[in-house]
Amino acid sequence: MVFIGGPRQVGKTTLAETVMRLAEFAPSLYLKWDNPDHRLTIQRRSWPKGQRLIVFDELHKLKKWKTWIKGIYDVEKASTNFLVTGSARLDIYRRGGDSLQGRYHYWRLHPITLDECPPEMTSAECLTRLMEFGGFPEPFFSNDPTEAARWRRERYERFVREDIRDLNSVRDLQTLELFATLLKERVQSTVALSNLAADLEVSPVTTKHWLSVLESMYYVFVIRPFSYKLARSITKQPKVYFF
Repeated sequence: MVFIGGPRQVGKTTLAETVMRLAEFAPSLYLKWDNPDHRLTIQRRSWPKGQRLIVFDELHKLKKWKTWIKGIYDVEKASTNFLVTGSARLDIYRRGGDSLQGRYHYWRLHPITLDECPPEMTSAECLTRLMEFGGFPEPFFSNDPTEAARWRRERYERFVREDIRDLNSVRDLQTLELFATLLKERVQSTVALSNLAADLEVSPVTTKHWLSVLESMYYVFVIRPFSYKLARSITKQPKVYFF
């Protein structure tokens, strides 16, 4: 199997649909967990037989999904290929279930970079647009500041209200939102989680957990300091950047 993780709206579904159109994977089937009809098909395992490729989108929201997909794969691996996509790191949902060791390859899909710009654009034009709109396909290709602002606002709301909500270990969403806002103010600076904890009146353990959640959901990425001495690398403060 192939697992594809990456930030929300980075193009995972578009990539999956492109793979499905390849002749070698016909016939193929796309099932999205957030679709009620698709969810019922997944739970009942009632999809048409004889599929060369089955794409499961956001399957990690299924309870004990690893055990479920392992059973499907072990029975149908000789005749069916499986592509599993998710807007969260699929390996953070390890609570319970069997290991999938040796049964899948894990890939990350990142936003557009300078090397991936359309051929009709010069490098200078591409860099200017990346710096203004970022590398997510929708705002990048719209090239419209108003649309880009709307997209960022809606993406953040869906991230908090849907993605974070699905993590049962996060209960105080309002304070976590404030935590994310404070992180934005500290971009390019080192981040002292203990100071943030004091500002938010929570424990440093909580802010450390929140940062790991945001990183696992592909909302931020953390640049940790390098040192030849491991102990120094662990104690020094990291920097946090947003996708």
